[in-house]
Amino acid sequence: MNLKKILNTTEKDNNTLLFRGKSGKLYKLTDTNLYRLFTLHADKGYIIISACREENDAKTDNDNTYQLRRSITANGYSYKRVLGRYVENVGTDNEKEVEETSFVVYNYNYKTGTTPDFDELYNLALKWCAEYNQDSVLVVAPNENPKFVKADGTVLTELSKDASI
Repeated sequence: MNLKKILNTTEKDNNTLLFRGKSGKLYKLTDTNLYRLFTLHADKGYIIISACREENDAKTDNDNTYQLRRSITANGYSYKRVLGRYVENVGTDNEKEVEETSFVVYNYNYKTGTTPDFDELYNLALKWCAEYNQDSVLVVAPNENPKFVKADGTVLTELSKDASI
């Protein structure tokens, strides 16, 4: 299977995620093949980021999501678009759990077929976090625990290695 095709050609049918293989055949995205996909990249690292904000209108969120996706691909990174859940404005009167379009961005350059230095993806994550006014970005660096990191690089929360993401 071509990794780029798996990551970028998923469809949803009756609440089942499907991906289209090289032959054009649809395959069900299962726990098993998601596990393979994540373990293939887990040792190389990845981030999860959104360009949406609860206070934005739908058009702004859609425009921001489009621009973030363009920036991800312009930088050559493989990604998977997902529906993420996050608590915005934690610890304030405006605290609210939201669902939003997010991207799992793998530390894999589909243009060159190489794994870049993770610091490149990390620095882009911080840049995107600031650019889209995010509280934080989830960073899963190689051989480290997952962390929610603010745009200035401050670690907001560190999770255990066996946390369910």
